[in-house]
Amino acid sequence: MPAHAAAATASASSADATDEASSAAALLATFRRRKAERVREALSATSPAGSPDVDALRCLAIERYGLASNELRRLVWPLLTRVADKPEPPTPTQKQLKRHPDYNQMNLQKPTVRLPIYSQVVLDVERSLKRFPPGMDEQVRMSYQDQLVETIMRVLHANSHLHYYQGYHDIVITFLLVLDSRHAYNVVEAVSKSHLREHLYPSMAVTTELLKLVPLLLSKDPRGKRIADLIEKHEVPPAFSVAWVITWFGHVLDDLDAILRLYDFFLASHPLMPLYFSAALVLHKQDRLLSLPPEDIDFAVLHSCLANIPNSGAIQLETVISEACRLFILHPPDTVQSPSWFDELKLFEQPGGQRKPRSRLGLLMVKAQVSLPHLLRSRGALLILLAVLVALLAVLWAQLLS
Repeated sequence: MPAHAAAATASASSADATDEASSAAALLATFRRRKAERVREALSATSPAGSPDVDALRCLAIERYGLASNELRRLVWPLLTRVADKPEPPTPTQKQLKRHPDYNQMNLQKPTVRLPIYSQVVLDVERSLKRFPPGMDEQVRMSYQDQLVETIMRVLHANSHLHYYQGYHDIVITFLLVLDSRHAYNVVEAVSKSHLREHLYPSMAVTTELLKLVPLLLSKDPRGKRIADLIEKHEVPPAFSVAWVITWFGHVLDDLDAILRLYDFFLASHPLMPLYFSAALVLHKQDRLLSLPPEDIDFAVLHSCLANIPNSGAIQLETVISEACRLFILHPPDTVQSPSWFDELKLFEQPGGQRKPRSRLGLLMVKAQVSLPHLLRSRGALLILLAVLVALLAVLWAQLLS
């Protein structure tokens, strides 16, 4: 082919690719705009109680593209956590904080590092530069970091049964970047006492047990059996996913938009959904691992590959969210055939030792599992149907805790 003809062909191909990218971007913008309109409609609608229809908002947060924008997240996140109308409590003085036991309490989760909790929080916050948007003014960033330390210590001060863990600051940063100070504090406190509670115990023992759900879910899915067998064969502990779960992927993903989309999803779902998403992510990215020659796979290789999955290339986020919903419906927490440790975690235990009844939750989960197995095993299952089912379970879970 003559040089000028080859150049013309290359130029035409480049133009076609540019046109396709522009069309895809325009289509995505249209989808997001329509989704934002649906969220606004749900915000303006009222439930029988006369308040915004939180159940509808929960479904929308789970569905494709989540809540669509930070403007809408500022309105919806406080509703999902039931703190929209809650006033911000008085800020304790520095003197009051210093008198609180947690201020100088040694970090029980790291007994070999004799560092007071307050000092540990400050150190973690100072090392969190990558969590702030690129190009943010230094003074603005430093102001956020001051708010971050203050918010964490205020939550611990107000809730003596909660204990700081490294990675908690990644959660709090995300809420501070979206919400005003009043709603950020109230949402963080609410999430800390519900979705994150098991991670805020004096030690990470409960979290370590919860992580076992990830390989367990893989072993129950036909597509995950091979990777689950490899994990078992090489005795890789589920700790490879700890940073994913305890930070809601805020520590391991660089794309803030992706992190915010996951926060929409997790806030609207059952507290264990980050574990289901972790299993779905392994399923989504397992081909590279399974393509390795068996003789090249050992403990170190397998653990490293698993731990680095979030950064091992592009993630089709909506596909993984859909897969997580499918896993949750097929293998909900109350019906999964799990070891005895799962029953002993007392996920619904209230402060003071009281427990809420779980029978209605279990019944609904069993119904969801039995009535839709054929449909939900299809790779083409509609995310909207999954979103409705997952949201229903999350609503019932929230009612049991209220």
